[in-house]
Amino acid sequence: MPFRVCACIDSCKGEYTNPVPFTTEQCEPDRPAPPKLLGSRLKNSLTLKWTATAENGTKILNYILEYDEVCLLGIVLCLFFSISFVFIGKRSRIY
Repeated sequence: MPFRVCACIDSCKGEYTNPVPFTTEQCEPDRPAPPKLLGSRLKNSLTLKWTATAENGTKILNYILEYDEVCLLGIVLCLFFSISFVFIGKRSRIY
């Protein structure tokens, strides 16, 4: 994306430069927010939602969703979800 620059001091403003292309270096993608349970959990299914993260120029290859449940006397008390993603050569884990 091209940008232009001009110098400013107090109330004086110079001329803008010609547009110059600019690209930032790629970096690790932003950490995604934890997934949220939508509705209720059924015996064999549940519905989750999460928002994809900004890739910051590094292509996310896939997401990995994991969950664990805490049970007491056979009753599920709570569920824990985590999401992570794999990008070129690395894996980022979110708890």
